[in-house]
Amino acid sequence: MFEWKPVWSRSALAAHLSSSVTAHILRAVFPALAYYFVSGPWRSTWVRFGYDPRTDPQAKIYQTLDVRVPRNKIFLIILLVHNLLCAAL
Repeated sequence: MFEWKPVWSRSALAAHLSSSVTAHILRAVFPALAYYFVSGPWRSTWVRFGYDPRTDPQAKIYQTLDVRVPRNKIFLIILLVHNLLCAAL
């Protein structure tokens, strides 16, 4: 698998592997094959031993983007849109 791609996200692994492979098996096997980024541009990805995405410009395609909107902000946005729509009527 790491011959095809040197970097795999958790969601890509879940989609690629069969459903019979459990999270327990992944936790037992993957540390022998790859290391895990816990922060930075490759956050939550497994990287093949011997490969460093920080030194390879082509590794930019494997960078992850984590976008989070706080719940209180979502409510404010919905309220604002509602008020704008009501005012337009």
